[in-house]
Amino acid sequence: MKIKLRYTLIAFISLQLGYSQTEKIINGKVMFENFTVSNVEVINSNSKTITTTDAEGNFSIETKLNDILVFVTKT
Repeated sequence: MKIKLRYTLIAFISLQLGYSQTEKIINGKVMFENFTVSNVEVINSNSKTITTTDAEGNFSIETKLNDILVFVTKT
């Protein structure tokens, strides 16, 4: 499957920092040039979980310390 990145995305993520390996839910908003971006896939590349931003660019995803999030929009 070929995935193209259409935009450079800036994600503003709010999270609680902790040293435990338990999962935490991260809530964030994806924006591009001061506009929210909907339908962006947010992928936790460690756990292989995927969520999609809503109409206002908001998302929530479970993570652990040191997980990597990838933001993708398909064209």
